[in-house]
Amino acid sequence: PIRYSNTYYLTSTIHTIMQDIDLQSECIEYVTMDTRFPAPCWENIFNLYVTFQSGIKLKGLLLYEKPFLMNINERRLVEFGLIRGILKRLHKIPDPACRRFR
Repeated sequence: PIRYSNTYYLTSTIHTIMQDIDLQSECIEYVTMDTRFPAPCWENIFNLYVTFQSGIKLKGLLLYEKPFLMNINERRLVEFGLIRGILKRLHKIPDPACRRFR
């Protein structure tokens, strides 16, 4: 499941979608929030994917970028990215050496 407390990062697969018009169209259709309004343009979706390089939590990224204003469903944006290998979730494992002892 997609959690807003997770951190995601961009993979090199973004190069594939940059060159594949059909995949871009599929992405646009998948992430469009409301079909009564104009579909988001590919440039806006691409710019959102690129912001995943910053290493911040999904919640912070979405609060800053506000994809809903561009008619982009943020959950489906992340889902599409994970399904197509554009995004990966960063798994943070606690370091036992950093643990506090009482």
